Amino acid sequence: MHPPRNDGDPWVLEWDGRRYLRISEDLARCAELLTGEYDQTELLALLGSRWDAETLEQALVEFQTKEMLDDGRQRSFSSRRVVVVPPMSIQLNVLDPSKLLSRIRPVLSALGTRPGQLVTWVLALSGLVSLAFVADRVREVLANPLPLKSLALVAIGGFVGTVIHELAHGATLLHYGGRPRRLGVMLFYCVPAFFCDVSDGWLLSNRMHRVRVALAGIFAQFVVAGIVGTAGALLSDNFLGDALLLLALGTYLAAVINLIPFVKLDGYLALMAYLDIPNLRDHAMHDARTFLGHVLFGAERDRRLQQRWAVPYGLICMAFPLYIIGGVALTLWSGMLQGLGAVGAVLILGFFAGLLFVAISGVGRILALARRNGASLTRVVVVSALLVGAVVAALRLVPIHQEVSGYYLVHDDKAQLLIPKDRDAENVAAGSHVELRSNGVVLRTSVGEARVAETPDTGAVSLDLQEVMPVLIDTGATLDFHTYDLDVAEPPELSAGVARVDAGDTTLDEWLYDRHIAPVLNW
Repeated sequence: MHPPRNDGDPWVLEWDGRRYLRISEDLARCAELLTGEYDQTELLALLGSRWDAETLEQALVEFQTKEMLDDGRQRSFSSRRVVVVPPMSIQLNVLDPSKLLSRIRPVLSALGTRPGQLVTWVLALSGLVSLAFVADRVREVLANPLPLKSLALVAIGGFVGTVIHELAHGATLLHYGGRPRRLGVMLFYCVPAFFCDVSDGWLLSNRMHRVRVALAGIFAQFVVAGIVGTAGALLSDNFLGDALLLLALGTYLAAVINLIPFVKLDGYLALMAYLDIPNLRDHAMHDARTFLGHVLFGAERDRRLQQRWAVPYGLICMAFPLYIIGGVALTLWSGMLQGLGAVGAVLILGFFAGLLFVAISGVGRILALARRNGASLTRVVVVSALLVGAVVAALRLVPIHQEVSGYYLVHDDKAQLLIPKDRDAENVAAGSHVELRSNGVVLRTSVGEARVAETPDTGAVSLDLQEVMPVLIDTGATLDFHTYDLDVAEPPELSAGVARVDAGDTTLDEWLYDRHIAPVLNW
C-alpha cells in the first residue's frame, strides 16, 4: 500500500510490481482491513457508518476483478524467472537493474544537468547530419551484401544499444524516486527484445515525470545512434565503417518505431502517462469491442472511456498486431526465409499460424462480450455466418498478383534463374517476365530485367551462401534448384542476386496455400 506522496494524490495498491490500482482513501482503509481476521459484520463496524453491505461487496468485487485479493498461493511475480504477459509476450528475468544503476548514479546525475543534456542532444543530432553527408555511401551499404564480420558487429552493437535503452528507463525512474524492478529478455509478438520493468512509475505523482521515464529509452537510442553514425561517417569505406553506418540507421529506426502508440511500446506508455489513464489500450479496445458488438449484434454498449477518439484508437490497437505479424514481419522476412528451404517454410508457416491465432482470438473476445452485453444468440449466429461467408467469398474472389521468388546467376555471359525445389514453380513458364534485383542486406534495388527462355532442367547447383542471403561468406553448400535459362537484353550490374518472376494472377486462398502451406507439405 502506497500512501499519497502529495496532497490530492490517490492511494496506490500494488501487487508485487505487476499491478497498480489507484484507489480512494476509503478503499485504502478497506484494503488495510482485509487481513482475513474479520467477517463482514466486523469489517462494517470498523469502516464506519459510510459503509454498508452493498458498498463493501462492490469494493471486494473491484479488488477481485483487478486480481488484488490474495488467494493463498503467495505467488511472487518479480522473483519468477519466466513470466507470460498477455497477449503475446514471454519474459525471462535476468537481474535487478536498481543495484547496477545505483553504482553509476554520479554519471547519471551528470547527464541530467543542463550541460549534460546539451551534450546528449548534440550527439543525437550529429549522427543524422553525418548520415546525410554520406548518403550515397549509406545507400550502397544498404543495397549490397555485407561481410559476416560487419553483420556480427551490427548484432553486437544492437544488443548493447538495446541494453542501454532499457537501462535509461530504469535510470530515469530512479532519478525521480522510483525503483526499476526487473531487467531481462523477452519474445514480443514473436520478436526477440529486452525489457526493463518500470511499473513503479505509476507511483510518481507528476505525470510529466512518467512521460520522461517512458521516453528515456528512445532518447538514449538517438544518442547511441548519433555517436555510432558520426563514427561510421568519419571512418573510411571498410567493413567497420559500413557496420557502424548500418547500426546507426537501425538504431534510429528502432527509436522511431518505439514511438508507435498502438502496441505496448514506449510511445504507448508515454501517451498513457500523459493522459493519466492506466491501462489505456485495454480500455480503448474494450470500448471498440462493445462498439462492434452493438453495431453487428445489437448488444448494449459498455464504455470505459468517454473520449471520442477511444473507439477509433481501440480499433487500430486491435488491428495493429495483425499488421505487425502479417503486414510487416512476414512480408519483410518471407523472401529471406524462403531462401532457407524447408526450415524457412516452417518458420513462415509459424508466422502465418500466429497471425491466424491472433485474429481468431480477437473475434472470440468480441462475440463473448456481445453475448455478455445482451446480444441475442440468433442474431450472433446469423451475423457471424454472414461474416464467415464474406471472408470465404473474399478468399475465393479477391485477385492476388503472384510472384515467385528465386535467385539469378550470370556466368560466362549466360544468365540462369534458380527456384528452390521445395517452392511451387508451376506458374513459371517460358516467356515469364523476371525482375533482377540486388541481394542487399536491407534494400533490393532493380538491376535488370529478363525473360524465361526454356522449360526447367532440374539439377543440383553448388552455391555459396552469399548468393542466397545478403552475407559475404563462402560455405560451398549445395542446394537443389529448378534451373531456367534467361534471355537478358542487357547484362545486369551484379553477377548474382534475387529474382522475382511474374506468375500471373490467382485467388487469395490459392496464394495463401501456395506461399505458406505448400512449401512445408512439399518438404
